[in-house]
Amino acid sequence: MDDLDEKDDSKRKTRNASEKKRRDQFNLLVAELGSMVSATPSMSVDTSVSASERGRKMDKTTVLKSTIAFLRQHRETSARFGSYLVKQVT
Repeated sequence: MDDLDEKDDSKRKTRNASEKKRRDQFNLLVAELGSMVSATPSMSVDTSVSASERGRKMDKTTVLKSTIAFLRQHRETSARFGSYLVKQVT
């Protein structure tokens, strides 16, 4: 019976270590994304992020909201610029 307990304990420890590694990697990527988004000028005019959220460390939800807002703005700007280029060429 002790062998089964030791196997279960070993599996649990391995699973916990893998899960901790995954969480640590995710948190590192969110932190990097947060630093990239908070450094962009468009963040200061983003109405989906309050002034108090901009002034402090962003939580994961705020990082994701800010990233989505940035990407939407970037997509719109790219589309406008693309149509401008088409008008210039024709």
